[in-house]
Amino acid sequence: MLPNLPLPFPPDLISRAVSGFMAAVALAGSLVNVPIGGSSLPLPALPAATASTAVGQQELIDALNRARAAHSLPAVAPHPELGAIAQDWAQQQAAHGSRTNLSHRPNFTAGYPAGWTRAGEVITGGAAPDSADALVQRWLDSPSHRATVLDPAFTHAGAGVAPRADGSKVAVANFARF
Repeated sequence: MLPNLPLPFPPDLISRAVSGFMAAVALAGSLVNVPIGGSSLPLPALPAATASTAVGQQELIDALNRARAAHSLPAVAPHPELGAIAQDWAQQQAAHGSRTNLSHRPNFTAGYPAGWTRAGEVITGGAAPDSADALVQRWLDSPSHRATVLDPAFTHAGAGVAPRADGSKVAVANFARF
């Protein structure tokens, strides 16, 4: 049996803290995405685009559409859910990815909204300070990335841009046909 020691805080304060913690846990649980495609594992909640990342995201979508227009292709419409997926992966790669070896998100379509019939993802990292056009040019200079960026079947895209500690950027674009 444990000794009956005095509590370092009043019981009502502990009760309120526990209640607040439980409310936060319940709220966090409600933010988890519903899995798509029959997976039994829920996906983590994706970060919402903030004002600072939204500018970079829109600049990247605009640069993608300029590249597509230069090849007589239709523009892709910005898609907020694809943007959240791209932003999340850009942030993860900026924080944890190797400077010389970025990787695609495994099973990147798991978080895509229902109804897509074609999907693609491109990722790049660049030396500071890269513009959106320079990041898109990196994709165009790679045959496999170029094929994705200039795929006429894609109707929507989401983009993410995240800074690394050294000031360079990681950019991700997720494409889909709906």
